[in-house]
Amino acid sequence: LYPLVYFVIMPIFAFANAGLTIEGNLFTMITSSIGLGVIAGLVLGKFIGISLVSRIIVGLGISKLPVGSTWSQIYGASLMAGIGFYR
Repeated sequence: LYPLVYFVIMPIFAFANAGLTIEGNLFTMITSSIGLGVIAGLVLGKFIGISLVSRIIVGLGISKLPVGSTWSQIYGASLMAGIGFYR
């Protein structure tokens, strides 16, 4: 998976997080349909994407869960991935 991550996923992530300026009322921006869509995409999209791909990869036998980990921990980590962090 290294070539896919290094040459596709990371550049897309870097491009998407290049930096935005926020002008105007922040509350209005967050509660607009676009703001709610972005929030839902980050929280639900990442949760569904990470959880589903993990299930598929483990189910196909391509990979295994780390020793001592459970699916609940994978789900928790996928929820945290959607939170994001600002520099």
